[in-house]
Amino acid sequence: GARSEVRSLLPFENQGEVTGVSNPHPHGQVYAVNFVFDTIAQQVESGRLHQSEHGTNLWEDIGLLTRPIVTQVSRWDRLKGFKPLMDAFIKMKLAMFDTREPESWVERRRMDLVRLVLAGPDPASIQDDPEGKEVVEELHAAYLELDPALQDDVAVVTLPMSSARHNALIVNALQRASSVVVQNSLREGFGLTVTEAMWKRVPILSNSKACGPRQQVRDGLDGKLISDPEDPDELAEAIRVMMADTPGRDEWGRNAQRRTHQRFLVFNQLKDWIWLLSALV
Repeated sequence: GARSEVRSLLPFENQGEVTGVSNPHPHGQVYAVNFVFDTIAQQVESGRLHQSEHGTNLWEDIGLLTRPIVTQVSRWDRLKGFKPLMDAFIKMKLAMFDTREPESWVERRRMDLVRLVLAGPDPASIQDDPEGKEVVEELHAAYLELDPALQDDVAVVTLPMSSARHNALIVNALQRASSVVVQNSLREGFGLTVTEAMWKRVPILSNSKACGPRQQVRDGLDGKLISDPEDPDELAEAIRVMMADTPGRDEWGRNAQRRTHQRFLVFNQLKDWIWLLSALV
């Protein structure tokens, strides 16, 4: 504002000799130019149109992928434990600010920003699963009972099923943007969404009651396994501990990807089948 000839600022980190520049050490730089970058102009225009059409701030709405998120992607089934997970998340949020001082302002800020994403297929597109619509309606009713400030921290997302490609892209984006992926199932076979997230180096929170996840996830190595998926206190504490431990999440994510590579790719299944068949001959 103080210099009318400057219309855009572009701060960035120059990586030094890694990128072949003359100054060998990484250093910050700022470009000041007398025009508006096309990308910025398009973003501003998109924000203006979104505000006029929806009455909401575009950047707050798309914050889903820019804030820390705890995500579960499953069918809308009561056995998937969506409602206990929502209850636990709200309990964690309330307890964090009502009864406990966070270890640092960074942890407080992280807990303030973290969102819960509950995602599943659009129930209208699955004709043979009437329970799906009921579960979504129950979650929506529970959501509407929340304080408006807490509503901003919970997203119930129905995924489009008309395009398998678009569905896969959305699921992939949600998983990759997640700080923690949860599979809070009361019963579960081999969890495909668990393995997908593990392959993407995202730590997993599940439980030892569900047969599949307890075979896939090693407690304390690839994430955490609680004992009771319907216990809001245990689940809330597990979410809090995982969100507060950034180095731990990084390590669990690396371990999870390594375990997926070693155990759950098709090549390892072929090897296991060959071993079994050779043992029977």
